[in-house]
Amino acid sequence: MKKILIILLIMMIMFSGCESLMPHPRPWTKREKMAAGFFITAHTLNAYSTERHQNHPDCYYERNSLMGKHPSDTEIGVYFSLTGIVALLIAHWYPELREPLLYGYGGLNLGMAISDFEMMKNGNHN
Repeated sequence: MKKILIILLIMMIMFSGCESLMPHPRPWTKREKMAAGFFITAHTLNAYSTERHQNHPDCYYERNSLMGKHPSDTEIGVYFSLTGIVALLIAHWYPELREPLLYGYGGLNLGMAISDFEMMKNGNHN
């Protein structure tokens, strides 16, 4: 779990100064930065909930077919890091997609995290 948090923390720090890293079509607005913050928070929460329920492989399985039913901590870290970076890069280079992409993908992540926590709380098994 520590690996996942470190990878996601590095990703957050790296993109907190996104505007200064590379040229861009236009600066991020305050609303767009809030959308990015929501996305990063929800994506991180989904990574955490995924890792948590993978600690009980006899009871729970991952529903994301890209990761497989029982991904390792490394696979979880790589998947969430790469998908987070790609989403932020797309939002950076296509400003018209920033809010819809970040709020939409963030909402999906939040929903999956809530589902994971509910499954663990209610003791739902395979």
